[in-house]
Amino acid sequence: MARDHNLGATSPKATRIVRDPKAQSGCGYNAPVADCYCYILECSDGSLYTGWTTDPDRRLREHEAGRGSSYTRARRPLRIVYLEAQPNQRSAMRRERAIKSRSRKYKLQLIADHPIAIETTGNEDIHDGQPGQDTLD
Repeated sequence: MARDHNLGATSPKATRIVRDPKAQSGCGYNAPVADCYCYILECSDGSLYTGWTTDPDRRLREHEAGRGSSYTRARRPLRIVYLEAQPNQRSAMRRERAIKSRSRKYKLQLIADHPIAIETTGNEDIHDGQPGQDTLD
């Protein structure tokens, strides 16, 4: 566990995931096995959306299909820019609330510090770290 000095709480380090074009889920993210996850999506307008889930692949599909939340419904396509494994639902919900209460600058730094590995033609990690405007999530 890493101490999050900005939030004054202990939280697990962000988990890197790899995009797998052969994944059965359709979205191609192979998330590490955990009970719950806290995530940040970048919307098509550049805004950030924070949430929690037990299954990142399923949740992204729900958001993409317009069933995830009313906020993301009008801001598709979406992409996962941050994913953090949590031991249980309670900690995932707490972490979601903690991230939502933080500034856009903090969220962008969190994303930049923990880029998600996406498999491309090689094994290079890609992440532009430049999401657009934030909202009140």
